[in-house]
Amino acid sequence: MAHGGGDELSAAIRQLDAALRVLTIDTARLSSERAAVRISGVASRHLLQRPVSDPSVARGVVANLEIRFEEAIPVALNGVPLPLAELVESLSLIGGGHGIGHAESANAPGAIVLDAAYRALDDRSGVVRLELLDGRQRVVAAQPHALVSRA
Repeated sequence: MAHGGGDELSAAIRQLDAALRVLTIDTARLSSERAAVRISGVASRHLLQRPVSDPSVARGVVANLEIRFEEAIPVALNGVPLPLAELVESLSLIGGGHGIGHAESANAPGAIVLDAAYRALDDRSGVVRLELLDGRQRVVAAQPHALVSRA
């Protein structure tokens, strides 16, 4: 679990599940990197930090996402098994293109989508289906691993 909320959030996450590996992201450093990117005009290549489009760019275009979790780790997106870094980057690109994070001025759309999926997941393993539309996301369904067919 990666976050930028500081030591208090890390402690709270560990209380929820001591087995999770917690990584605190230095948000001050990210802010300075964003400023440097704005000044230089060079796009960021950080996997969590992606540009967020204005929701009007994809107005009315729905993105349906299905995230499969195994032992609280996202392992597949829309039925395609992916390494964690590629999965998060894919969520960042898709979410950013659909304006996720625009209202919050947050350039981490993949993290926002994953947060919603984690909150909907009742078990450590299962599938969460989300819909992204007009800068908003909603959980369509969340199924524990035992109810997910492997067809």
